Amino acid sequence: MMGQECTLVAAAPYVTASAYKSVIAEAKCLIAVDGGVDLCKALGRVPDVVIGDFDSATLDGIEWAEASRAKIVRLSTDKDFSDLDAALKYAADMGSPRVNVTAAFSGRLDHSLACVGSLFRHAHLSPRISEPGFHGWILAPSGLSTLSLSMIGQTVSIVTAIGEATVSLDGFRYPLSRGVIDPLSSFAISNVVERFDSRITVHSGVILVTLMSLTDI
Repeated sequence: MMGQECTLVAAAPYVTASAYKSVIAEAKCLIAVDGGVDLCKALGRVPDVVIGDFDSATLDGIEWAEASRAKIVRLSTDKDFSDLDAALKYAADMGSPRVNVTAAFSGRLDHSLACVGSLFRHAHLSPRISEPGFHGWILAPSGLSTLSLSMIGQTVSIVTAIGEATVSLDGFRYPLSRGVIDPLSSFAISNVVERFDSRITVHSGVILVTLMSLTDI
């Protein structure tokens, strides 16, 4: 795990496991977050670590992971942080420089918002998001501060949730030079990539960049 990007498989509802096949199969380091172990089991990929209080994982999934020699990290159900928070901290403590989060944003709105907060708090891990329908990146000076995009015509949105962010956009339909984005503002929603070398730079604050996708991950 040291020095490798870790893929975190969460427990949000999903339509079909096959939509996550590639991102899980290609992971060099795989952490199943609670019920994410059942998605790993469905795809036949043993995670390196399973972490959670196991309120969403099935007994079959946990027993399969144990029998497959995955490391099991059991958390108390009496806690004031999410299993994803714990998994992100675990990845950081084990020396992972980057994380890729999947199966985390297709369920309840409150959980999805909390997931965004978790990723913002761990911006130093340069988190990216791989979901059916969209890709995302957390940008911050402490982690990934510049993102290049080459998909001309694709819709890109930028939001911040923790204080203001100062951002520059180059190669977009609506360019920006050190513009200030307020928390949960619609100011930078639905921009369009217009050059192969389009670039987003965050100078201060933390932002979530989302790119809509019509393909599986």
